[in-house]
Amino acid sequence: MTKNHHKRCFIAIALSESNRTQLSQYQQQLMPHLSIQVSAVKRENLHLTAAFLGKISSDQMLQIDRYITEQHFSAFEQPLQQLAYWPKAKVLCIQGDAEKALAHIVHSLKLMTSHLNLYQTQHEFRPHISLFRAVSEPAALIDKLPALTEAINTKARHLTLYESISSTQGLIYKPLQQWPLQP
Repeated sequence: MTKNHHKRCFIAIALSESNRTQLSQYQQQLMPHLSIQVSAVKRENLHLTAAFLGKISSDQMLQIDRYITEQHFSAFEQPLQQLAYWPKAKVLCIQGDAEKALAHIVHSLKLMTSHLNLYQTQHEFRPHISLFRAVSEPAALIDKLPALTEAINTKARHLTLYESISSTQGLIYKPLQQWPLQP
């Protein structure tokens, strides 16, 4: 990466294969109830975002690495069990209440993004995994969708820095770096 080249990035919790399988099956279950315009999030792109960073430089990437490496973030499990529709973002997702360790990580990353003059969200953090984009179904239909039969329990053992790349095949989330969480 050249000094002036910026990458669109975010920090997230990668999902296990069993989580991806469970979510893919749920997407298949929901698909017949949704309009054909919706876009299912690809299995390999399913993740739980902790912080969206926006466009970052190589210098900022080094600062992010230094900051996260110095932290003592703990591993955790995050249950997600509630189907939610975010009409403004046109996203159908599953969400839950943030576990204490995740809330601490998100708060710390928010301080870091502020210090580095990176993207600052105006929304309160809600742990979620996006399942579909471009959803414009009426709320009445969303309320009738099949519920998740059992919670998705994400076991967070590391944080991952991803680059978001737009391609002719759609979005690709390329892992750039990982940091282990303390057991």
